[in-house]
Amino acid sequence: MCHISSSLRHEDTMPAVWSNHICRFLLALALFGAVLLQHGTAAAQSRRGRDTIHDVVDCAPFLRAWKGATARGWLSTAVVDSAWYSEWMQTLATANPQSAVPWARRAFWVQAWMSCMLVVAHRRMGYRTTRYDTTIVEQDTFVIAGETYCLRDVSLRVVQEFGTASSIALFGMGSTYGPPLAPYAPVAWTVERLMREQMRKVVRSERHVLWDPAADVLQVATWMEPWTEAMRLEAGDVVAFLMPYMDDAMAAGVALRRRYVRVVFSDRLERWKRRRQ
Repeated sequence: MCHISSSLRHEDTMPAVWSNHICRFLLALALFGAVLLQHGTAAAQSRRGRDTIHDVVDCAPFLRAWKGATARGWLSTAVVDSAWYSEWMQTLATANPQSAVPWARRAFWVQAWMSCMLVVAHRRMGYRTTRYDTTIVEQDTFVIAGETYCLRDVSLRVVQEFGTASSIALFGMGSTYGPPLAPYAPVAWTVERLMREQMRKVVRSERHVLWDPAADVLQVATWMEPWTEAMRLEAGDVVAFLMPYMDDAMAAGVALRRRYVRVVFSDRLERWKRRRQ
């Protein structure tokens, strides 16, 4: 009799157990749906945000031109001779970036620097120079947004618009000793990302920043030396400025020897031959 009554109680509890499992499953399903809905809403807002940020000028033709000019990893300036490029430079000359949002202004000035740099490089084709020849960036002048600039002035304007010396990583001219060429020309909603990508690429390349733990020396490429004061004003010193862009191993090594680190500006890398066995 006791066995029968216990069996009946077990059968009575079975629907309650299944009910609890179903409720938990439905709750988990509802939470999963809420997460998907929130993600979709955030993505839609992000797309709407990009759509509402308009560039200063219609730059789609220049984006294609820059992609073609850097397609093989080195700079091609053939586009400068086209009639379209003259029209593009006239568009930059008559633009009004002051009425645009900050991201659009930054993208505009980077596009202007890239456009002027292509002209400068085209005019100097075959020209042999040292790295200390400043006429490359100071001799030619351009009208941008109604004012006259040389390439160095446009560089200063780019740094001013970004408010950080990290934007110097965007000034690639195809030089062996300079920063790498940007893989694409930015628009308003990609300009910040491009700057961070380029700066990480610079700092994590031994050609530009090399950490020597044996000597406690951080060797930095000489093209960054003119911007030393801007780095110090922004982060306190050059090491603190570069650390956020280092990889984990380099950043850890520099941090451990922080008090003893010396910054040396040089482009020379010693490569020792392996000893033959």
